[in-house]
Amino acid sequence: MYMELNQSVLTEIHNHTIDILNRKGFRFNCPEAIKIFQKHGFKTSEEIVYFTGDQVEKALSLVPSEVTVLARDPRYNLKLELDTVAFGLGRGAVFMLDEGDCRKATMSDMINITKLAQQLPEVRHWQHLIYLNDIPAEYASMCANQIMIKYQTKPDNITGLEEFKQVLLAFGGITFDKAKEMSQKRISYGLGSVNPLSPLTLTEPECRTLLAYAEHGLATQITPMPLAGSTAPCTLMGVVIQQNCEVLAPLVLFQLINPGCPVLYGNMGSGSDMRSMGGSFGSPESRLIEHIAGKVAKNYGLLTRGGIGITDSEYEGFQAGAEAMFQALNAMDCQSNLAIGMGIMGGYMGASLSKIILDAELVNYARSFFREIELSNDSTAVDLIMNTPFGGNFVTSEHTVKYCRKEHYIPKVFNRTYPDQWKQGTHEEFMLALKEKVANALEKYEPPEIDEAILKELNLSYRNHLPENLIFKHVYS
Repeated sequence: MYMELNQSVLTEIHNHTIDILNRKGFRFNCPEAIKIFQKHGFKTSEEIVYFTGDQVEKALSLVPSEVTVLARDPRYNLKLELDTVAFGLGRGAVFMLDEGDCRKATMSDMINITKLAQQLPEVRHWQHLIYLNDIPAEYASMCANQIMIKYQTKPDNITGLEEFKQVLLAFGGITFDKAKEMSQKRISYGLGSVNPLSPLTLTEPECRTLLAYAEHGLATQITPMPLAGSTAPCTLMGVVIQQNCEVLAPLVLFQLINPGCPVLYGNMGSGSDMRSMGGSFGSPESRLIEHIAGKVAKNYGLLTRGGIGITDSEYEGFQAGAEAMFQALNAMDCQSNLAIGMGIMGGYMGASLSKIILDAELVNYARSFFREIELSNDSTAVDLIMNTPFGGNFVTSEHTVKYCRKEHYIPKVFNRTYPDQWKQGTHEEFMLALKEKVANALEKYEPPEIDEAILKELNLSYRNHLPENLIFKHVYS
């Protein structure tokens, strides 16, 4: 049985974190960041900043424990609170996988992913699940931004300041000043990410991203990814403590720039396969790191960004399902407020349309398992049990009719069949049926309406960043 995470353990993790930040410090590879720290009285030495417990705790006291990430369709507004869990797409895969077949991901794949995400109620947040390998690198991020804005209306993922400008345009021309003002009301026009480099470093590009996001009021995930035995200590508790340092030091900088702006605690530390030195993202060790760090973040009163559906498997089989379900349950248990990863496979290197559908099924299973169980005279069914004859049944009772649809989850994808149907239920036929679900969803997709004036402004703006042949004049269904 894993360690009981009582207050004494959480306090010890915090104290070790402060000790490291105070004695070793944290490296910010950016002169502007160092100047901000110096202005506020922090001890620095070249690129290293040293923190006291009081300085860290003051910043923590400023971070709100809720935020509403606005969607361009208000029906999809995403309110994150300490006890809520929302799920979203994964990000950053290079390859598309289909039952082991592997090819580089393309813009067409991204469009199909986005169409699917728009229709699935289980997907609450869009991310660029894949890299666009068929687009020149200098255009890939903005092209993904265009797909996000024109093909879906859920909360947006921001990958840079220029991309944030496009999102604000899509909201009807929101200014940076307005976005910053709204951040003080715990409202954000999208969600950004800052990724510290393990161990204990924020590179110059990431520093500049943090400075921009904080200044303009964008709710931001601070998401290091320390790997046990590779870019972090081999022990799991060592990973948790280093990750805690890598979240808290940038969080302090964020609050110095824009006190009260929402920040999410990125809980992405992982185990490693010590034979290959690669990350073991679907491993029990990764889930245990996630579980402990999630409790640490909640102890601070911080919203968390975790994962869902992560697997090291390269095809949609038993391993993928087991590892993905393990993380879905863990995300619910430690209340990862935003759990990202639907559609991801192959240790973040691959993605699959079918896997998005399968992960949506896992989300429903996990939610059904962690739901509140009603305790009332009606739900206990004592009178019904007392009045039913020995050896009788409850099939036709009014009580069964009342509860059968809301008490039991009916799978949208998974099979429940009898032995005489098993010959017709092979894995191959299951995958064919799954692909048919994907195809049907893509066929039913209807593009969201975009105000003509806003679309015109967006296309004019995209001309500053993209060649004419990459600007979609219309949204194609």
